[in-house]
Amino acid sequence: MSSRPSWSKQLVAGKWIRRLAYNGFVPGPIIKVKQGSTIKLVLKNETEIPTTLHPHGLRVDDKNDGVPGVGQEPIKTAASHTYTMRFPDSGMMWYHPHIREDYGQDAGMYGGFWVEPKDSTVLNAVHREVPLFLDDIITSGTDAIYSAAMATHTLMGRFGTTMLINGATVYNLTVKQGEVVRSSSSTPLTCVRSGSRSQEPN
Repeated sequence: MSSRPSWSKQLVAGKWIRRLAYNGFVPGPIIKVKQGSTIKLVLKNETEIPTTLHPHGLRVDDKNDGVPGVGQEPIKTAASHTYTMRFPDSGMMWYHPHIREDYGQDAGMYGGFWVEPKDSTVLNAVHREVPLFLDDIITSGTDAIYSAAMATHTLMGRFGTTMLINGATVYNLTVKQGEVVRSSSSTPLTCVRSGSRSQEPN
């Protein structure tokens, strides 16, 4: 499978927000696999800054952990890198860049790994399982402009003015009477928090 981080646009609370997105989606695609699976993921960098992909919560070797200077070199603009991902554990995990998280992750570069357990009896039986990504972005227009040259805010993001669930300001989930639904979040809100500057897309 492949993933392409690139600039995209999103209409949030009546304003166009310029965002970075994996394959055009914020959050990025949910990669659903069975516990014990192995996949190869090709990441092509279509942004203007170097990037990597860090599989947060996944037990992997150094060369597939997305840490620049440890297991790989940064992926330059227009370049690609192939990751081999093994999934020894079940659960919800997430992925994000490990370079300039204040810029790339904050602008929307994050997504999830949904790893189904080999033994389905380890979890209570449900009719559906729904992944949730919590995010906050700045739509007030009062924040400083992102800088591709240097970090202007904290590593993990800013305190946004607008909350998002799965990329939307309004999240609705329809359930039937008697239906059991499990919601899964890959990380706490404080770790997926990000803030994007409100601006007209190019």
